[in-house]
Amino acid sequence: MPRPRTPLVAACLVLLVAAGTAGLATLDRDTAPATELRAVPAHSTFPEPEPTPLIGEAASGSTAPRSSASPSPTRPATPTARPTRTPSYTERMLIAVNAERVKAGCTPVRSNPILTRAAQAHSDDMATRNYFDHTNPEGLDSSDRIEAAGYDADGNNENLSTYATPESAVKSWMSGGGHREAIHDCAHQDAGIGYAKNSEGEEFWTLDLAHR
Repeated sequence: MPRPRTPLVAACLVLLVAAGTAGLATLDRDTAPATELRAVPAHSTFPEPEPTPLIGEAASGSTAPRSSASPSPTRPATPTARPTRTPSYTERMLIAVNAERVKAGCTPVRSNPILTRAAQAHSDDMATRNYFDHTNPEGLDSSDRIEAAGYDADGNNENLSTYATPESAVKSWMSGGGHREAIHDCAHQDAGIGYAKNSEGEEFWTLDLAHR
């Protein structure tokens, strides 16, 4: 004859049933779909990952220089051209004489103030007293005049001309003779040139060449 169930057994059954029900509920919660998981709020304090810069692109905040258009170069101010001074008559003769000396392989002669005074004085004297010669009426020649002016020469030559222009006078001297040899004397270093006109407009050229 079966034994009647006691209240203790009934209580155990109730507990088992309750425990089984609780276990099933826990299992359902663990296997819930992923869509039910809560997303991180937009105002989350988690740091955002730094974006990786593309190749050739400067990273944000880098000190890479910005490209910019090069400024137009400033053009230098055009210098004001100095007016060309026209050479004087005597300067033109010196230019012509030196051109001939260079052709002969000689160095140019330079204008010397002492020789210039001696040459100018002789041209003035010929124009005033109307003569044309290396020796003046008192018998003094070019060496005397150059020495009297204060130039102690080791050698000197004097060319005279009555041609109208300095270029034509030099051209006549270069035709030959002692005049040409005087200009082509490479030992000479200094020159003095004198020019004057008489009352009739006749030109008197004196070229003194010397060296010390």
